[in-house]
Amino acid sequence: MLRDRIARVEPNRFVDPELYPSKGDPPHLVAMFFLALVAIDHRLYPWGGAVSAVVNGKVRRGSEILYARAIEAYRRDPSIFDPTRLASMRRETFEMVWGGDVWNAEQRIALLRDLGRKMVSVYGSSVENLFGFSGSVRLRSTDAERPGLLDKLRVFLAYSDPVEKKSMLLVKILSRRGLIDIEDSESLRVAVDNHLARVALRLGIVKPDRELRDAIIRGEEVSAETDVLIRTCVREAWHRVCVEGGIDPLDLDDAIWSFGREVCTFSTPRCRECSHPLCANGKCPFEEVCLFRKGLALREHRFENTWWY
Repeated sequence: MLRDRIARVEPNRFVDPELYPSKGDPPHLVAMFFLALVAIDHRLYPWGGAVSAVVNGKVRRGSEILYARAIEAYRRDPSIFDPTRLASMRRETFEMVWGGDVWNAEQRIALLRDLGRKMVSVYGSSVENLFGFSGSVRLRSTDAERPGLLDKLRVFLAYSDPVEKKSMLLVKILSRRGLIDIEDSESLRVAVDNHLARVALRLGIVKPDRELRDAIIRGEEVSAETDVLIRTCVREAWHRVCVEGGIDPLDLDDAIWSFGREVCTFSTPRCRECSHPLCANGKCPFEEVCLFRKGLALREHRFENTWWY
């Protein structure tokens, strides 16, 4: 059943011209745009909050704000995302692109500088050296002479998350845009953020022990080690759903992320007012197993001081 419902969700092809580079743009420019944007695509508000802004007359939420503002700068001058320019990113330049209202701007500037400097020093300023556009890529490899893409990305501070949220998001984008062809699709996983973690906890496909569960309900902040443990369990639980259900992990990622963002929200999930493609007749497809519906006020775990997701 889940596979059929996920098939109703239109995959994000990352081609909306108001957010992303055009289809015909040179691959190296497109790849650098996404490499830089995903590097700073993490929480734009404190735990449990939300943020929106009007960009070109449209209300944008969350990460859409970053992309909608960045694409305007890219269209004016795509070289702003060149590694050498990222390496010397200043606050004034950041605000020229993204405005002065971005939460934790200095942290994002530091991530962009690190990305630019290492692109120059490790990959010779060439995204072709990083992604290998000439052929297919492996995400993971046991060959020391041919490291996998996920290993190569780990050199960047922005992509150092042990659970690889940003790396998996970037892989999804590059694959959907036709910039990479993945050899080892069995290595694909969902990009675990707060939405995918929240839904997994509420559905009980990840079951923390009672002490941790109660701490999550109380909104107590967990340690970095516990965050990694929870999200790793979430990632592998969704992977098991994909394997047993015959579901493409990239498609499931789209479906559960949008479901968590639009329906199974932090504080007021719309359990019976749902127009999401996963739902039928306005009802949540998971209501029979949902722990939130059974009285456990589970949300995602609290972990604030991070750029991982």
